[in-house]
Amino acid sequence: FLFNLTIAMSVFPYRGVWELKWFRKKASTAITPNTFVAESSDVDTIEPADSSDAAVIGIAAKKVASTDSDYTSTTRIPVWVPKDTSSEALVDVTGSFAVTDEGNLIDLSDASTANAAASTTDILKVKQFVSSTKAVVTVNKPAFV
Repeated sequence: FLFNLTIAMSVFPYRGVWELKWFRKKASTAITPNTFVAESSDVDTIEPADSSDAAVIGIAAKKVASTDSDYTSTTRIPVWVPKDTSSEALVDVTGSFAVTDEGNLIDLSDASTANAAASTTDILKVKQFVSSTKAVVTVNKPAFV
């Protein structure tokens, strides 16, 4: 994958093996494409990941909006799922982030952003510093399905 790193992004599969799988979305929940998703508290559904999640399913590949005809349903949406812990994603980063953070375990701020200043859930591992606002990471705690 090649990206213009000056554009606004979120999260993208970058290197390694990613598989497109379909998961039931949580009813009446908006999902932005190119953001991390996690299991929801509703049985067998996914929702946007947040800073408290202990595992990530993958990266949403489809937008879910309140204007969608199936918004209140648990229809399936495509999700890029890492096949192993070496699959890398390109992600936006907040917090004080530098090349010295390579190798660190960090948390999510929200579904679209990693937080270099937090290390409670340790859900991501920094593999490569790209800029003060972007990193290549692996999902340290994937919810393989």
